[in-house]
Amino acid sequence: GPYIVRRTQSAQLPVYRHLKSGGNRAVIVIKKIDGDRRRLLGDMVEGLGLKLDGVRINPTTQNLEVKVRCVSL
Repeated sequence: GPYIVRRTQSAQLPVYRHLKSGGNRAVIVIKKIDGDRRRLLGDMVEGLGLKLDGVRINPTTQNLEVKVRCVSL
């Protein structure tokens, strides 16, 4: 395929949540991406119905970052 997300050494998916603004917002970070990161970003936007302005490839780390709003129940 055009991209692959490699699992961690403990066989987990390398997907992490970083809380921002006192827990009101979060960034989901996807690491260990090999191949066409832009294609993965496009597939996620299309498949999950994400807004393009809430998704980016970090220019320094090359990780995929998705902004999400946290809703407290």
